[in-house]
Amino acid sequence: MNTTANRHGHGHAGLADLLETASKSIETSTEPREFVAQGDRVLVVGVATGRIKATNKTFEDDWICAITVRDGRLAKIRE
Repeated sequence: MNTTANRHGHGHAGLADLLETASKSIETSTEPREFVAQGDRVLVVGVATGRIKATNKTFEDDWICAITVRDGRLAKIRE
């Protein structure tokens, strides 16, 4: 089974592919609820809610995203 969870990509093309694939199987929305900044890193705490199209089941998922910025540019994003 090919799911968004087991696919890997890099750069803009990888992100675009991931988002396109995910949009075909789920409806989702995200809400960032808290931002914590220290040095060159920002942690974003939020929640994603949505529906799996194939089963019509809903979900809620808490998440944390770690963003590193160097020289005014995104250097790394981790979820």
